[in-house]
Amino acid sequence: STAGPDGSSLRQAARTGRRRSRSRGAAIIILFTEEAYATILLGDRGRPVATETRLSTDQSKIAAFLARTTPFTGASEADIAALAAACSVHRFPSRACVFREGDRATAGWLIREGRVRILIFAGGTRTLQAESLGPGELFGLYCRLGSRTPHTCTAVAEGALTAIRIPDRAFEALSNRSLPVARCTAERCAERIRLIR
Repeated sequence: STAGPDGSSLRQAARTGRRRSRSRGAAIIILFTEEAYATILLGDRGRPVATETRLSTDQSKIAAFLARTTPFTGASEADIAALAAACSVHRFPSRACVFREGDRATAGWLIREGRVRILIFAGGTRTLQAESLGPGELFGLYCRLGSRTPHTCTAVAEGALTAIRIPDRAFEALSNRSLPVARCTAERCAERIRLIR
């Protein structure tokens, strides 16, 4: 499936940008505002809304949710507690971008409530919806396993979203300590790749 603005939306977004050109014959670079970029990426539905809210953190509730969620079900109670201590809970309004393709990545996310659309820029004005994920699913993590690359996709809240932020360092430390978590992570990553294809 495809998502994104039509030509008129792109032209409207372009009008909000600033043009820079150094000399005749040089390429023209248009610098878009965040709102204009979101319009290009997602159409009118992608216009920015309020930023996310960090909720008061109850580590025991985070630990309980992690313990029953793949790939953490095989981790020890101590390892789950250590991971939960590094996590935080955030709430996003509908249509908010959790992160954008190309953003610096320092954490993955686990959906507690709501759904997320995973979009990939396909050139021109087109974006492709790679996945639609619900509660208990990780995103922004599997595609970066073993690397420090920026985000390779854009994640947008389909409705009100509550998600747990899992810092890369905490996840990597757990994976290095726990063979069941490392194995389950690789299996889940492979499964998601097969589903996307």
